[in-house]
Amino acid sequence: MEAIRAEQLGQRGVTDFLALSFSSPDYIGHQFGPNSIEAEDTYLRLDLEIKRLLEYLDKTVGKGNALIFLSADHGAAHSPDFLRSHRIPAGSVGPRIMRDSVQRELERRHGAGNWVLAYDNQQVYLNRPLIAERKQNLRQFQDEVADIVLNFAGVTRAITSDDLQKSHWESGMLMFLENGFFPKRSGDVLVVLEPGWLESYAYPVNKGTTHGSSGNYDTHVPLVFWGWHVRHGESRTPAAITDIAPTIASWLRIQEPDGCTGKPLVEVLR
Repeated sequence: MEAIRAEQLGQRGVTDFLALSFSSPDYIGHQFGPNSIEAEDTYLRLDLEIKRLLEYLDKTVGKGNALIFLSADHGAAHSPDFLRSHRIPAGSVGPRIMRDSVQRELERRHGAGNWVLAYDNQQVYLNRPLIAERKQNLRQFQDEVADIVLNFAGVTRAITSDDLQKSHWESGMLMFLENGFFPKRSGDVLVVLEPGWLESYAYPVNKGTTHGSSGNYDTHVPLVFWGWHVRHGESRTPAAITDIAPTIASWLRIQEPDGCTGKPLVEVLR
């Protein structure tokens, strides 16, 4: 509201864009889980905050002159304890446990050495200079690590960076892995946990939660458009976050942003 006032946004005869992030649901959701009284409380407060902002927009730029979209960057899994209390298989595993377990097995097979540099974001980062020094084949070493990880509790899939770069998926779990893979920064082996299993930095997880899977509980989030030229209605047609920018651009009859890969949402634009 202060930015709108100080910059006279939407009041200068030009189109302005204001992006806001409401981060409390994320922090509280991670700490307490989606079924907690704390999560309920923060959403009630968020509803009041959004109401206050929309009323302020009506007073400053005029009713019907603001176009709003609201979405989220991810969903979240239920807390493992909550799932287990309903007899649904679930669990958590810490990054340090994963890293140390792979390291110990590689030492057993190939001798002493700092074989694993890190395990982060469900990815194994191998010590490539050491692998080359010991005259090991990197591709075969990655395959070996993938086989090792696949035997760990809570792991449903492991794929090497080499295999990921040689293939392409249009949908499903592996599409999500491919979309999040960057060759110069990602790990050597990517790990997929079973449904209901979490990577927990505070092992073991009790009532908190996290995200990072391809399940709908992680990837299915709301997308709401409201205000200027938006007609009442709803749609269950699949959409992606990348569709928002071309939809807004089409609405404003301007060129789509550089590097844009999404598509305009026809259901919204009708």
